[in-house]
Amino acid sequence: MRHPMNLSLSLVVINALEIVLILVFRPNDHRPINTLRLYMASISTTWAVCAVLAQLINDRDSVASAIVLTLACLAWVGVVIAQKRRGSASRDGSAETEMHAVEESDQ
Repeated sequence: MRHPMNLSLSLVVINALEIVLILVFRPNDHRPINTLRLYMASISTTWAVCAVLAQLINDRDSVASAIVLTLACLAWVGVVIAQKRRGSASRDGSAETEMHAVEESDQ
């Protein structure tokens, strides 16, 4: 059991480091690429954490690992959708604010 656990823990650490590097340094000047890298690193971290939990459960007949993975992936999808909605709402709001500022400056 030792080697799969080491692999899973190293994947958690590596993907978490990638998330930190993406958030802190923004390695690309292209926002969609940074966003995509952030999403992929976060889902990889989620899967690696689920793998660690599966190693801790250590029961091949249990469906608990599958339930944990399914719930974690559904939670990840929910967070991504909520973030997309919040981002589009803030962009719409900033566009309206800019339009009001332009209208007020014209008067």
